[in-house]
Amino acid sequence: DTSAQCFTCLRPVGRYGDVCTLCTPYYTKGWFVGTHKNTLRGLIARYKFKRMRGAAEVLAALLHDTLPQLPADTLVVCVPTVRTHSRVRGYDHAALLAKAFARCRGLAFATPPRRMANTCQRGASRSVRLQQAQRAFRAVGVKPLRYLLIDDVATTGATVNYVAKALKDAGAAEVLISHVLYDGANGDRDGRTFDGVRAWHVQFSMPQNAEVSGAA
Repeated sequence: DTSAQCFTCLRPVGRYGDVCTLCTPYYTKGWFVGTHKNTLRGLIARYKFKRMRGAAEVLAALLHDTLPQLPADTLVVCVPTVRTHSRVRGYDHAALLAKAFARCRGLAFATPPRRMANTCQRGASRSVRLQQAQRAFRAVGVKPLRYLLIDDVATTGATVNYVAKALKDAGAAEVLISHVLYDGANGDRDGRTFDGVRAWHVQFSMPQNAEVSGAA
């Protein structure tokens, strides 16, 4: 397939769904719900920037519907939030989402890696994101178990990849990743799962009876 591109950076690769050698992932498999701009993007924006805390439960339900069954000893962890963002919002949106998903699955939530620098990825170029992410995270107290790393949005995938690296460097046996929204240049891929080798469809569905409550 001459049109096949790297899932993260769009460099040419041999097969659809491959990740190029320059973007070697530190996770073994991952999932995302979709790229529906008018639904997921709007819901995540209200959750992160309009103090709609209740949206965490809806987003967690979407992840619950998308991800396969995971081993009972899987530890759920989130990408660490920039501290100033948490203070402005009044809550840590990443931790709320990951904890809500952990409750859905009956899994344990683990302390996320530390963010060593409060740099902001939003609006940054790919090269800047990579430079920032490579030195931004450190994990301590990691158990030799499987971790599911959750983030709300992936653009280049740099942040989640280097958080996964921090977990692996600290002793995690395996890291899986999951996003609600994939917002990269390959933004037409809805409900995909990827593992650095192949990509295939996963059902995308909005919970029929899910309600979102806002917080002032």
